[in-house]
Amino acid sequence: MIVALYALAAAAPGAPAWADERASEATPIFQVVGDGISQPLAGARGDAERGRALLVERAAANCLLCHAVSDPSMRVAGNVAP
Repeated sequence: MIVALYALAAAAPGAPAWADERASEATPIFQVVGDGISQPLAGARGDAERGRALLVERAAANCLLCHAVSDPSMRVAGNVAP
Protein backbone atom coordinates (compact mmCIF):
# COMPACT_ATOMS: atom_id res chain seq x y z
CA MET A 1 0.00 0.00 0.00
CA ILE A 2 2.76 2.44 0.96
CA VAL A 3 4.69 1.60 -2.21
CA ALA A 4 1.58 2.31 -4.26
CA LEU A 5 1.16 5.66 -2.53
CA TYR A 6 4.76 6.59 -3.29
CA ALA A 7 4.25 5.56 -6.91
CA LEU A 8 1.12 7.71 -7.15
CA ALA A 9 2.94 10.63 -5.55
CA ALA A 10 5.78 10.25 -8.04
CA ALA A 11 3.40 10.24 -11.01
CA ALA A 12 1.26 13.12 -9.81
CA PRO A 13 1.78 16.51 -11.44
CA GLY A 14 3.79 18.73 -9.19
CA ALA A 15 5.16 15.81 -7.17
CA PRO A 16 8.21 16.67 -5.09
CA ALA A 17 11.58 15.84 -6.66
CA TRP A 18 12.35 13.21 -4.01
CA ALA A 19 9.14 11.22 -4.65
CA ASP A 20 10.60 9.32 -7.62
CA GLU A 21 13.79 8.44 -5.77
CA ARG A 22 11.96 7.42 -2.59
CA ALA A 23 9.52 5.16 -4.43
CA SER A 24 12.34 3.19 -6.05
CA GLU A 25 14.14 2.82 -2.70
CA ALA A 26 10.99 1.49 -0.99
CA THR A 27 10.24 -1.11 -3.67
CA PRO A 28 12.05 -4.38 -2.92
CA ILE A 29 13.16 -6.59 -5.78
CA PHE A 30 11.10 -9.79 -5.90
CA GLN A 31 10.04 -12.51 -8.31
CA VAL A 32 6.55 -13.99 -8.48
CA VAL A 33 6.58 -17.76 -9.08
CA GLY A 34 3.16 -19.26 -9.75
CA ASP A 35 0.91 -17.44 -7.33
CA GLY A 36 3.49 -16.53 -4.69
CA ILE A 37 6.80 -14.95 -3.87
CA SER A 38 9.12 -17.87 -3.05
CA GLN A 39 12.12 -15.91 -1.78
CA PRO A 40 11.95 -13.69 1.32
CA LEU A 41 11.90 -9.98 0.52
CA ALA A 42 15.23 -8.27 1.23
CA GLY A 43 16.60 -11.60 2.45
CA ALA A 44 14.66 -11.25 5.71
CA ARG A 45 12.74 -14.12 7.26
CA GLY A 46 9.07 -13.75 8.05
CA ASP A 47 7.55 -13.57 11.51
CA ALA A 48 4.66 -16.05 11.70
CA GLU A 49 3.20 -14.60 14.90
CA ARG A 50 3.18 -11.08 13.46
CA GLY A 51 1.68 -12.37 10.22
CA ARG A 52 -1.11 -14.19 12.04
CA ALA A 53 -1.83 -11.10 14.16
CA LEU A 54 -2.01 -8.95 11.02
CA LEU A 55 -4.26 -11.47 9.27
CA VAL A 56 -6.88 -11.45 12.02
CA GLU A 57 -6.62 -7.71 12.80
CA ARG A 58 -9.67 -6.09 11.25
CA ALA A 59 -8.48 -2.48 11.57
CA ALA A 60 -5.07 -3.02 9.93
CA ALA A 61 -5.81 -5.30 7.00
CA ASN A 62 -9.19 -7.06 7.27
CA CYS A 63 -7.87 -9.97 5.15
CA LEU A 64 -10.45 -12.45 6.41
CA LEU A 65 -13.29 -10.37 5.07
CA CYS A 66 -12.65 -11.85 1.62
CA HIS A 67 -9.95 -14.51 1.94
CA ALA A 68 -10.54 -18.02 3.27
CA VAL A 69 -7.88 -19.64 5.47
CA SER A 70 -7.61 -23.38 6.16
CA ASP A 71 -7.28 -22.79 9.94
CA PRO A 72 -10.83 -23.20 11.37
CA SER A 73 -10.05 -20.89 14.29
CA MET A 74 -9.55 -18.03 11.83
CA ARG A 75 -12.86 -18.29 9.96
CA VAL A 76 -14.56 -14.96 10.31
CA ALA A 77 -16.56 -14.30 7.18
CA GLY A 78 -14.72 -14.74 3.95
CA ASN A 79 -14.52 -17.34 1.24
CA VAL A 80 -14.65 -15.05 -1.79
CA ALA A 81 -10.99 -15.36 -2.74
CA PRO A 82 -8.23 -17.89 -2.03
